Amino acid sequence: MKPEHIIREPDNCPELTDALPRVLTANALHECLPGPPARTSKAGAEKVPTDSPAAWLKNNLLNPIWNSGAEAYNTTSNVINYLPDKLAHKQLLSKASLVPVKQTNWLDCATQSIASGLTGALVYGAAGKLAGGVMRACATSLRLEGACAAIAGEHKAARAYQLLTCDSSTQVLGAVAYDGLRDLHGGETRLGNMVGSAA
Repeated sequence: MKPEHIIREPDNCPELTDALPRVLTANALHECLPGPPARTSKAGAEKVPTDSPAAWLKNNLLNPIWNSGAEAYNTTSNVINYLPDKLAHKQLLSKASLVPVKQTNWLDCATQSIASGLTGALVYGAAGKLAGGVMRACATSLRLEGACAAIAGEHKAARAYQLLTCDSSTQVLGAVAYDGLRDLHGGETRLGNMVGSAA
């Protein structure tokens, strides 16, 4: 009996214009179709882009530290530029730019929080020291303790002076002043930041 189709394996993918019809087997079809590129050796293989240790440290340690320091500098700039900006629309100090920080996993988030927290602690500590110096200088120059003593008595005046100039009070005052003067971020208000610092 004459078969309807001649089944044979093609040699080197014969052209489709061959006069005899044929049914390609699965193996023959696999040989004709272009397959996936062969794997190269390690030396020639394309490397998957990954963050190097230096890039990881820069993104998760150095950039958050820079941003905290830049925010403190910008707060100082806001104070120095306030009067020149209001009176002559001029700025004596330019602003520092913040750098982007990426978060891809919990380790990145934790490292960035620690770096920002430690730098922020130094900034708020410096703000508290500055506030304490200003408070003591004002109290001394205005003779606040003597004035209070004349009104409420020496004992109460001494306690009031100690309360206003102690480290805990000046730390809170410094934090409130800093958060009230720093640049606002999305959804923030100066009053809200100040209340949050005092709480």
